[in-house]
Amino acid sequence: MGNAAHKVMKNEGAATLSPGVEDLLSEAVSGDAGTLLIEYVPFGVINSITPTTNPTSTVINHAIVMLSAGNAVVFSPHPNARDCTEATMHVLNEAIVTAGGSRQPAHLG
Repeated sequence: MGNAAHKVMKNEGAATLSPGVEDLLSEAVSGDAGTLLIEYVPFGVINSITPTTNPTSTVINHAIVMLSAGNAVVFSPHPNARDCTEATMHVLNEAIVTAGGSRQPAHLG
């Protein structure tokens, strides 16, 4: 569905522009009322409902954002987008394992 060249550009943008762990900085704020420490913690397991119109770029973006924050993610694709969602997840999971991460941090629901 859509223009293949545009889908490639969208996937490349999702891979290079999605915020990752480098954006999760701790912050300390101090003032007359005391000190506040801001730290980001994982939510746990997140469900990502994946559309039929841009499933691969959604999986790439959500995997980077959610997994880099320490969460697990379960992708629930539109039935017409299941195959390409599964293929994208396989590539991402293999890249994560190759980089030293845990096996299958992203799952298909």
